[in-house]
Amino acid sequence: MTKSVAVLFFFGLIFCMGFIPVSAAVADGELWEWYGSGNSAGQIVLSPETLERFERPMMFTNTSGEDEVDRTEVQMSTKPEKSAGLPLPATAQERPLYDPGSIIIRFKPDVASSPSLLAQVSETTHSQTGSVVTMDYSDIGLSGMQVLQLPEALSVTEAVDAYSRNPDVLYAEPNYYYYADAMPDGPQYQELPDFTPAPTAPPAQGGGGGAGRIPNDPEFGKLWGLHNTGQTINGRTGTTDADIDAPEAWSITTGSRDVIVAVIDSGVMYTHPDLAANIWTNPGEVPDNGFDDDNNGYIDDVYGWDFYDADNDPGDFNGHGTHCAGTIAAAGNNSLGVAGVMWDAKIMPLRFLGPDGRGDTAGAVLAIRYATEMGADVISCSWGGGGYSQTLADAIAETPALVVCAAGNEALNNDLNPHYPSSYASENILAVAASTNTEQLASFSHFGATSVDVAAPGEYILSTCVTKVTAFSDTMDSLEAWDADALWGLNTVYYTSAPSAADDSPGGYYSPNTNAWLTTKDPINLNGLQGATLFFNARWDLEDGYDKLHVISSPDGETYYSHGNLTGSSEGIWYTVTVPLSMYDGNPVYIGFALISDGSGQRDGVLIDDVDVVGIESLSAGYAYMSGTSMATPHVSGVAGLVRSVNASLSATEMKEIILDTVDTKPAYTGKMVSGGRVNAYEAVRAAAPVTAQPPSIVSNKDSVIHSYNFIVTVSGEPSRPYWLYVRDAGLPTAAEYPLIAPGQVGVTPGVEMADITDVADFTDTRAQIATSAGGTRMVEFNTTHATRAQNFTITVVDPVDTALSDDVVVTVEQGAVTLFPSGTGFYYVGEEITLSGTNTDSDTVYLFLTGPNLNTNGVRLEDLGVPLMDGTPATFTTVDVEADDTWSYRWDTASLNGTLNSSGYTIYAVSTPRDKAHLSDAVYATTTIQLRPAFITAEASSTILTPGDEYRIAGIAGGAPASVQIWIFGPDYYGGYDGALEVWSASVEGDGTFEYVLEEITTYALQEGQYYAVVQHPVDYNFGVMADTATGVIYGEGVANVTLTTLLAYDAATALITALDSPGVDDIYARLNFEVVDATLLADFAANTTAGTTPLTVQFNDTSAGSPMSWSWAFGDGNTSTVQNPVHTYRAPGTYTVNLTVSTASGSDTLSRLDYLTVTNMKGDFKGDGKVDIGDVALVAHMVVGKAAPNPAADFNGNGAVDIGDAAKIAYYFVEKIPAL
Repeated sequence: MTKSVAVLFFFGLIFCMGFIPVSAAVADGELWEWYGSGNSAGQIVLSPETLERFERPMMFTNTSGEDEVDRTEVQMSTKPEKSAGLPLPATAQERPLYDPGSIIIRFKPDVASSPSLLAQVSETTHSQTGSVVTMDYSDIGLSGMQVLQLPEALSVTEAVDAYSRNPDVLYAEPNYYYYADAMPDGPQYQELPDFTPAPTAPPAQGGGGGAGRIPNDPEFGKLWGLHNTGQTINGRTGTTDADIDAPEAWSITTGSRDVIVAVIDSGVMYTHPDLAANIWTNPGEVPDNGFDDDNNGYIDDVYGWDFYDADNDPGDFNGHGTHCAGTIAAAGNNSLGVAGVMWDAKIMPLRFLGPDGRGDTAGAVLAIRYATEMGADVISCSWGGGGYSQTLADAIAETPALVVCAAGNEALNNDLNPHYPSSYASENILAVAASTNTEQLASFSHFGATSVDVAAPGEYILSTCVTKVTAFSDTMDSLEAWDADALWGLNTVYYTSAPSAADDSPGGYYSPNTNAWLTTKDPINLNGLQGATLFFNARWDLEDGYDKLHVISSPDGETYYSHGNLTGSSEGIWYTVTVPLSMYDGNPVYIGFALISDGSGQRDGVLIDDVDVVGIESLSAGYAYMSGTSMATPHVSGVAGLVRSVNASLSATEMKEIILDTVDTKPAYTGKMVSGGRVNAYEAVRAAAPVTAQPPSIVSNKDSVIHSYNFIVTVSGEPSRPYWLYVRDAGLPTAAEYPLIAPGQVGVTPGVEMADITDVADFTDTRAQIATSAGGTRMVEFNTTHATRAQNFTITVVDPVDTALSDDVVVTVEQGAVTLFPSGTGFYYVGEEITLSGTNTDSDTVYLFLTGPNLNTNGVRLEDLGVPLMDGTPATFTTVDVEADDTWSYRWDTASLNGTLNSSGYTIYAVSTPRDKAHLSDAVYATTTIQLRPAFITAEASSTILTPGDEYRIAGIAGGAPASVQIWIFGPDYYGGYDGALEVWSASVEGDGTFEYVLEEITTYALQEGQYYAVVQHPVDYNFGVMADTATGVIYGEGVANVTLTTLLAYDAATALITALDSPGVDDIYARLNFEVVDATLLADFAANTTAGTTPLTVQFNDTSAGSPMSWSWAFGDGNTSTVQNPVHTYRAPGTYTVNLTVSTASGSDTLSRLDYLTVTNMKGDFKGDGKVDIGDVALVAHMVVGKAAPNPAADFNGNGAVDIGDAAKIAYYFVEKIPAL
């Protein structure tokens, strides 16, 4: 038999359901693919069989000896049979599943109508079966309906049959299980599907006819179901507009906080950042006060109710409900995550599915009744299963809400194989199939020409979700994580994780009377997790009903509890078994398996592989892709909410009719559902909106406005209604030429597409959806700029529901004005920078030009007076951009004008368009007159006499604002550089015209005595008229005879430079300075920090010479020298030393010699004279003591007049550092 995967859930302590192979069990399973915050990815598959909440655990004591199980409590009952009143399904795939310990009945109206009679008949009837009423639905409006807990001896089949025969009972039925309707297949641990945006998104072709209103949520581009642009999801490129036209619908409405959508599911993570703003809160309940403030039967039901655990926390321990809620109403346009079909809504979380995704009829009915009582407009049900339940059918039929139900995921025809609750006949049920991003019916989706109503996106849908964490995982490649008795080992047979699986009896049959234990060595940490669940893959062959594999758990590793057992045979098929561990949430848990057999027989045993414990991180929100009719259903629930938002008077059947009448009919759905199409939110909203009796009106606060000034229009219409507002198309090519809607206005959404409006100026900020206030008005501000065309503009308001209802107003935009102001007094030096500034309210650019004597009659550019203007050609003008506050400024450098202009006046023009002087008749402009003066320069030196090593400064003023001046200096064999090279120095000119150049001391050191000449060169043009080639010493310039200055004497070099500066082609000006360099007396001198000591003697020498020497030469008397100014030298030999110092400048030198300046003696104990006391000196003293060497008086360290053993000991101690000194 081919390996296949199915799912098994345990049903408590006293009942073990039969096992269904893969073809049946996984059909309504669910694929989770995790995305966003949280830890590793994971997959959970759910099925109709689910673990019953464990209330009476069986105790096991972990001993290898006796089996302490009370077999009467874990004895497997026979498989349930159908009562005569219920159809027996033909295959296991169709077999309904139900709670083995309870049923639901309803007494006939003549009994139920009288409370006293109902109490009497109920007591009598139930006493005959021993059943106990656990829930009486009479308290919530379903009179005579009760949930009964059966005695252990009474099967569901027997109970249903007994109550059905009772003449006072209207019907009796099992308490059916229901499970999440999400996609059954998909690879385990699949990564987030790849997403590729369409390179160019063509216009949408659906009813909306355009892009509509696009939110700023970062993951919106992946929501193909809302807006399909052809993007690629999970490797499949979509079909453009195979979506519900959500953006187009949002141009009319994004929903309403007055619309309540109840999500009856596994709960909702109501703290999720993308959902919190849209979670319903009970207005009649005071949080956490312990009272039922609104008298609805539920205490502190602030956010809804948990009908699974019967408490007030409808949080999600599975993730399915949170995903559905996000598709319905994840907050839109909040710069976070995804957007729901409704940006604004109230999601009512109602939990009846457990962590394993399973709930029962009793919980579903309670949830529907709660939603009804608390005013839900839409009830979203992404689940199904069980069989036909009259109880559930009655509850749905009696709610005024539209109930949107998943059609199922087994690719079945619901006309032939009903799927509940979607197949109930109630008019307020809307059954939903799943479509793909290529406009096909999803491969897994149910269909039905008469039983399924509509299709909606349901494959690879991204939405909000909880974050799941794997707390424990073992592929059973070894048993290192387990304590196992001798019977357990590894088998080379495995499920998916090669190479092995755990086996209770490797290689053979298990033995009779076996107690084989396999438990985790260490506790599994569930801290911070909720809804913990154990998953493992199993294959087994056990004596049916007698030999059993118990799944066990323990809080302390000592006392274990059974969650139920496997028995019989899996017939060679692997099953994925799911066991809730939520009773251990937040605490450590040990898990294990116990094979308990009797003595009557033996079989092949059990294989266990891939054991995982997974929980939900309660404070960690995320996003996930999921597939299934579960995902299609909330799309339709959201559309129903949008429909309700624009027309609160609609009944459930009217909403359903509108949704079915406005679908996009497609071949893929024709004949497979009632409507033959996929839901279209835009068309549904348009059809639902009530017709406005009166058209909207519009007025402006100004009939005319000058460029760059704003105006405000006021729209009046129905209170709290959306309207479209736009500027009528004026045939202008750019948006900047139109008045534009100011950004950031409350109640104004720019850029919406307006279907069927043909005269709109097609730019983002020329059109918007506005929402009137509760008073029926909305003020909208329009901006104009310099670029706005001066003409009449028509502003129109239209009702998006009935575009024939409209009004308009005309606003005239007029030309602005230009002003021009020069800096200063109007009189300027050539070369000076002039700042021209002003305002321009007519355009975004100012065009400047100059007219006057010797210039082109119609004007020239300011930067180049030789370029005549060309009217209408901006490049021939000096152009300046206008700032946002309408001001402009231009800095004009007049250095290039020297010699071009005379002392006459010149006129500067500032124009709002590129028009020359001859074409100003229709232009907006301003003028100013200026006069220019010639540039000048002054210079002074710090001194006329200079001693080498002194600083020399040249300072002055350069009129005409040059950037810098050049400094030329000539003297004896000096041309500004070293070694007779020509060098020209530059000095920057400050804003006030001042400049300064400093000839540093290091430079003057090298100057010879004699006369020096300095020339300061001022450029009137941008560039210097005379330049130097410093490599050759040649000067050059326009009309200048090239001269090699470095071959001339100082005076002649200076004269040649002046001649060049006076050339006709050079307009530079200059100043001349002279100074003389005289020599100073040079006198060598020095000092030392010490002049006597023992070896080694380190001496610091300091130069104290006069006359600013430039170099030093030391001779220390021991053959060593130095050229450092202040050297440090160490003498290592005794002696008397003479020290010499010679100091020099460029013009001379001086020497000082100090005779016998230093006296150096040997170190005490250093008889060898090597500057240290070592073992040789110690030996020498010892030889002196024993007469092998002549005594040296210096060895008498003790001072007793003789060299003796005490002296030898002392030097030895000194050598080994036992004493500090001799």
